Parts: sequence; structure tokens; C-alpha cells
Amino acid sequence: MQVALGRSESDEMRPGLHKVSKLLKGGLCLTNMLVEEAQRLILQSHVRSTSVI
Repeated sequence: MQVALGRSESDEMRPGLHKVSKLLKGGLCLTNMLVEEAQRLILQSHVRSTSVI
């Protein structure tokens, strides 16, 4: 993820993104959904994936 966003000011895609890339752990979700709708879908997905025995 750091490579895609940029590890330093000289290779970042947009100003300041190299700062974000250092803080990310896991993944990044980009969507045009409302925040509430995206959170609901993510929570539903998490429940399904962890409920399998």
C-alpha cells in the first residue's frame, strides 16, 4: 500500500499521501457510498466471514 500511495514526498501520488501510507495497517476501502452504508456492508461481511465453523 505504501508503494501505491507513496513512501515519501518525492513519489507520492497527491500532496500528503506519504503521511497516510505510513499509518495504514491492513487495507484501504474507497467507495462513493455513504459512510453508514459502507460501514453496514463491511460489518455484515465481517460477521459472515467469522461465523464459519
